[in-house]
Amino acid sequence: MIKDDADAELAIALPALKKAKECVDSLDKNAIIELKSMGSPPASVESVMACVLYMLNNGKGKTDWETVRNEIRNPTQFIQRVQSFDVQTLSEKTLKNVRDTWFKKADYNPKEVGTKSKPAGQLCEWTLALEQFQKINKNVIPKKAKAKEMDDKLKE
Repeated sequence: MIKDDADAELAIALPALKKAKECVDSLDKNAIIELKSMGSPPASVESVMACVLYMLNNGKGKTDWETVRNEIRNPTQFIQRVQSFDVQTLSEKTLKNVRDTWFKKADYNPKEVGTKSKPAGQLCEWTLALEQFQKINKNVIPKKAKAKEMDDKLKE
C-alpha cells in the first residue's frame, strides 16, 4: 500500500523531471553566449538567471548579474552543470527561498521570459519543473523508506 502510494506520486513527479531535462537538453553554446553578451538584461531574464545560479549553488553565494555572467563565461561547462544537476540535492530552505523570491514574481514565467531571451525562457521552465518534481519527491522518499522497512520485516 505505502509502496503503491509512493510509486503513484513518483509517476506524477517524473514527467516534471523529464520536462526539465528536455528544457536544458536543447540549450547550446550559442544560447549561453547570447545570455552572456547582455550587458544589462531585461529584469525577467536577470531574475531567471539569478534563480538558476541560486539553485545550482544550493542557496549559497551571490546572484547578481556580474556573478551570473562570470558563471556562464564558459558556456559548455555551464550547460554541463545544468544538465547534470541533481535536484534532490536542493534543501527545502533553498526551495522555499526560490518560491518566495522568484516564483512569486508576475513576470517569472517561461513564455514571457522567452520573448526576451529563448535560453532564459528554457531555464525558467527548468527551474519551475525541478521545483515541481522536488515538491512531490520529498513526500515520496519517506514512503519508499517505510515500504523498504516493511519489506525487510516481512523477509525476516
